[in-house]
Amino acid sequence: MAAERGICDAALLSALVDASHDAIIGLSLDGRITSWNDAAADIFGYAAPEAIGQHVDMLMPPERAAERANIRALARSTGRVAAFDTVRVAKGGRRMDVTITMSPILDAAGAVIGAAKTARDITAARRSAAALVESEARLRFILDAAQIGDWELDLATGTVRRSLQHDRCFGYDEIQAVWSFDASVEHVHPDDRDVVRQCFDRALHDRQDWRTECRVVWPDGSLHWIRICGSVKCDGGLVTTVLGIVMDITQQKRIDELHRVSSAYARSLIEASLDPLVTISAQGKITDVNEASVEATGVQRQDLIGRDFSDYFTSPEQARVGYRQAFSEGFVRDYPLAIRHASGRTTDVLYNAAVYRDDAGAVRGVFAAARDVTERKRLDQVLMNSTAELQKAKRAAELANLAKSDFLSSMSHELRSPLNAILGFAQLMDTGSPAPTESQKESIGQILRAGWYLLELINEVLDLAQIESGRTSLSIEQVCLAEVISDCQSMIEPQAAKAGIAIAFAAIDPAWHVRADRMRVKQIFINLLSNAIKYNRVGGAVEVSCAAAGPGRVRIGFQDSGMGLARGELAQLFQPFNRLGREGGAQEGTGIGLVVSKRLVELMGGRIGAKSVVGVGSLFWVELDTAAQPELPDGALAAAPGAQAAVRAGPGCRTLLCVEDNPANLRLVEKILERRADIRMVSARDGARGIELARSVCPAAILMDINLPGLDGFAALRILSQDPLTAHIPVIALSANAMSHDVEKGMAAGFFRYLTKPIKVDEFMRTLDEALCLLGGAPAPDAQEQLA
Repeated sequence: MAAERGICDAALLSALVDASHDAIIGLSLDGRITSWNDAAADIFGYAAPEAIGQHVDMLMPPERAAERANIRALARSTGRVAAFDTVRVAKGGRRMDVTITMSPILDAAGAVIGAAKTARDITAARRSAAALVESEARLRFILDAAQIGDWELDLATGTVRRSLQHDRCFGYDEIQAVWSFDASVEHVHPDDRDVVRQCFDRALHDRQDWRTECRVVWPDGSLHWIRICGSVKCDGGLVTTVLGIVMDITQQKRIDELHRVSSAYARSLIEASLDPLVTISAQGKITDVNEASVEATGVQRQDLIGRDFSDYFTSPEQARVGYRQAFSEGFVRDYPLAIRHASGRTTDVLYNAAVYRDDAGAVRGVFAAARDVTERKRLDQVLMNSTAELQKAKRAAELANLAKSDFLSSMSHELRSPLNAILGFAQLMDTGSPAPTESQKESIGQILRAGWYLLELINEVLDLAQIESGRTSLSIEQVCLAEVISDCQSMIEPQAAKAGIAIAFAAIDPAWHVRADRMRVKQIFINLLSNAIKYNRVGGAVEVSCAAAGPGRVRIGFQDSGMGLARGELAQLFQPFNRLGREGGAQEGTGIGLVVSKRLVELMGGRIGAKSVVGVGSLFWVELDTAAQPELPDGALAAAPGAQAAVRAGPGCRTLLCVEDNPANLRLVEKILERRADIRMVSARDGARGIELARSVCPAAILMDINLPGLDGFAALRILSQDPLTAHIPVIALSANAMSHDVEKGMAAGFFRYLTKPIKVDEFMRTLDEALCLLGGAPAPDAQEQLA
């Protein structure tokens, strides 16, 4: 009977080792492998004949060499069990995360003759946890039922938001009103405080995850062990928040201590397992269990031994079927069951079971090991539910973005139409004859400044909304930095001269190219240059620099000599409509330009940031990926005739057809063209009438609105381009649909140019002259002189 109840004989140990989910490896004192179970073969990929006799260092990656001395010292110690997480290498070089437990093997005299090592592959578990965190964003990752507390430290305020379980780890039954990081440290045992602080400070400095274990003193004076894990979160390169978990591992420490003092090899192996382990006689009676089985069932070891093993499962018959299968076939793997706890709760497990035999080969019983999969099943379900919710939310967001895009296009048109009339007629009044009086000119100037500012605000708001809706399309190409900076220089120098700001551009190698959208890069640089001028001091300066920023990256810097920004202001730089308290200043602004710039830079795979010193100035920088200089095809450098070269002088008046349904817009075009004696304008109020006039008068060029009653501008363009009588006539789009995708759509449809309202008179006249050149006509000799 004693032999039946014991678990220390060789046959039982062999069955125990074979049934374990963990790799169990026997080592000699010189580190050679002496035994190797099936789980070790599954985990590391080496069959037993390949592994036995080899040095255990074959499983250790080069960077873990420092562990060898510690492990060898441990192998020669007595009465000690150590558990730690590390990295090991399987056959073929595959790396895996494992949990290692080691115990000394003693002979009858108590001398160390070797070591037993258990290794559990935790790679899949870590990947599963990471996937769950990724899919659930702000979902609480610790449940009170797991007795794990979560906390969030706001570094700006020093306050800690945490769960009730967090405070319970420090000995409180209720969540405390006020808590800080210093309060946590005050509860730590004095001997452990320096370690905790050093670990925390190192994590903040290195911006990396961290973990530590320490003792805490509860209010009642009792000592408890906790494990603290944390992860730093950054905003704009600054650490702003630390998230983490804390768990009471006192019980685990006690179990570790129990393991450490265990001297028997078999008992050490069994009690070191985190899984419930049980031996069952041929009659189906429990002969021994480990502590995990006691915890899983809620029944003490002495009460379990001698009972029918099937009594502790929710389905006793299913348990007996699995037992008979193991008994007849010798082994069963991943057999699903559910353990019933004395409290009524259940634990889903997968059982591995194997028979063990006596020296004569007769089956004496079955050894079974269970793996708790309750949490895994729950996490799988949660992950599946979260994925479904994310898909649903994604679809809703896509529909919302479509509606938002339509709304933005509509709003762009509706806002630009009245602005077109306001700014157009104001420009005509400003340049009219007779010239306006000084008082009138001042009033007109106010109208124009307010109108253009309102247009800028509309453009930036719509641009930001379009970017955030995901509808912005970029044309990524190889862009020459020198050309872009040169264009920006010519555009910004008049503004700098007017403001009395000295601006210096560093020489840039023409071979330096970046992967970006040319138009958007120029938009970003102009915004940063305008801000550097606008918020500079009187008589200040701006410097533009360009330098390498690591392999494959280039940084363009914009340094000003303004008043600088405080740390708190830097943290708010890229918030929409936040002008950092300068709303009441003399400089106009929307607080959107930097936000749009940041979004665009990130869409191009770059970074944007700022440094500032109060009283000295600010440096804004943009980092982009470099690109190889494009190779030009043969003959690409040959001179090509430009638009101006195509202008040929000739007498006669040309006809311009304007298709526009808005009377105010039509009147504005008429007023602009009154100053061009060489152009005669005819008009139509809808697309159908415009096509008829185009066929009858054969104009030199056509101005076409997009939103027309009946046939819209696109439909009219298709008909004109397919008719031999009108296919050669350049058609210029003139529309309040001014979103970037509207312009792209128009140019793709075949418009000669796509002009947006409000009309800029100079741009309008240049485009019109370019169109008239196509048919061989040219402005009258004094046409340009007639422009006021």
